[in-house]
Amino acid sequence: MTRDEERELLANIRVTAEALPAEYSLGADAKEGLCLFGPATDGDGHETYVRFEAGCPFLQQQAFLHLPRNLRFLLGLLDRASASVRTLRQRLERYEPPPTPEPKKKDYAAEVTMKCQTGAFRRFLIECHGLPDTADLERTLTRIRTLLRIESRSELNTDPDAQARWKSLKQEFERWMKR
Repeated sequence: MTRDEERELLANIRVTAEALPAEYSLGADAKEGLCLFGPATDGDGHETYVRFEAGCPFLQQQAFLHLPRNLRFLLGLLDRASASVRTLRQRLERYEPPPTPEPKKKDYAAEVTMKCQTGAFRRFLIECHGLPDTADLERTLTRIRTLLRIESRSELNTDPDAQARWKSLKQEFERWMKR
């Protein structure tokens, strides 16, 4: 069934529901047997709407008896659900997910400073890269800037070539440590 067909069917169901009486009454008629009664179309008294054959199951009788109330309930439920869906759609259209945080960038400048404070790395620089044996932290950092061809350690956080040279020096240090 297409959406247009569904809309048309729902509109017809609504018209039918409005045409039904508020309630049926179940009763027996001497001529017709068990019947559902509703208000007369002329507004005066009651008239028979449905006549049940002998042996009609009780649940079917109850289904007809409560049809107006149940149909109105279901249509109301559908209306409330549709309104909730519309409200949620509007909220969803206005919703902006929080921005995805950028991945934390590695602070190579801080890494260099920490590495230069370790005895093993300083020994590596002394043996492999001509750092004087009496060098303090400033001289060690100056030697690193020279080796990496940078003016400032902050360049390590912005210059991919400087980062590559630092990574290469670290790999060389790791190989030196394994000897």
